[in-house]
Amino acid sequence: MKVFVLALSTSNYKSVIAALRTQDVDAVPLSVSEFKDLRDESLIIIPGVGNISHLCEEISCQISIADLSKLIALSRHYVIGICLGFQFMCKSSSENISSECLDLFPFNVSRINKFQELPSVGWKKIEKCLPLGNNLRLKSPQWGNILQSSYFYFTHSYAVLDIYSTNDCEVFKYMIGQQSVTASILLGRYIGFQFHPEKSGHSGLLLLKAVVDSIEADFLRSND
Repeated sequence: MKVFVLALSTSNYKSVIAALRTQDVDAVPLSVSEFKDLRDESLIIIPGVGNISHLCEEISCQISIADLSKLIALSRHYVIGICLGFQFMCKSSSENISSECLDLFPFNVSRINKFQELPSVGWKKIEKCLPLGNNLRLKSPQWGNILQSSYFYFTHSYAVLDIYSTNDCEVFKYMIGQQSVTASILLGRYIGFQFHPEKSGHSGLLLLKAVVDSIEADFLRSND
């Protein structure tokens, strides 16, 4: 399995690559134009910092967002979005409603409670977001225990808010007052982290390694 980090100027992709390499993960940068040439069974990480408009503009200069979304959906690639990269994987963002997103996660990104001091910055404790129904049976990812046993570093003003786990989608959250802020989503081959694992010290590095190992194991099982 190859591990690629999308090399965007609107991101800290070099920091993500450096973090992965400390865990003996041979991650390499990937330009948007190279995406269509990837062989199947790759892991693509979309990092991002800053504004959704700038990220979407940079990508759409090289490939339409709709075409990129279709390429991902028709492939067997796993995709991880970090912070703004996670928001880009969602349906839309109120930071700029005219910016087209990938729509891999069927959720909208909204501004965190206007009465909250923003951005939301600091180390947060993450917990599993329980489903609304009692008849749901979730299979937590192997790395879910790391998420729930450590603190992770956040810095953001926009997020996916007030959603719940379902049979298909596992959600982890942290709380701002009474508001549930999505910290992580797992939906099929797509994973979103609102926090920065590459900035979250030892726990963040352990998480990155565990996620990569879990995805590689999935690929191996599917090829048996």
